[in-house]
Amino acid sequence: SSGINAEYGVKNYREQMSELTEKIEAIEKDKRTRVVQEQYQKDKTKLDKLRLQIAKRNYAISALQRQVDDIPTRIELLQYQKRFEELHQQTGAVHMETKQFYA
Repeated sequence: SSGINAEYGVKNYREQMSELTEKIEAIEKDKRTRVVQEQYQKDKTKLDKLRLQIAKRNYAISALQRQVDDIPTRIELLQYQKRFEELHQQTGAVHMETKQFYA
C-alpha cells in the first residue's frame, strides 16, 4: 500500500512538473511574442515615417523637375530665335507688299 502511494506520489509529482513546465513555456512564448510584436510596431512606425519622408522628398523633387522643365534649353532658344527671325522677315515682306499695293 505504501508502494502504491509512493508510486502515485511520483506520478502525481511528474504530472505537476509537466504541467508547470508547459505553463512556463507558454509564459515564455507569450513574452517572446509580446517582444516581437512590440518590435514589429516600432519598426512599422519607423517605416511609416520613412515612407512619409520619401513621399515629401519625391514631391519636392517633382516640383523642382517641373521648374527645370519650364526653362527652355539652348536648342529650344535657338529654335525660337530662328522662328522669330522668320516671322520678322515674313512681316517685313507683307508690309512691303501692302505698301506697294496701296502706294
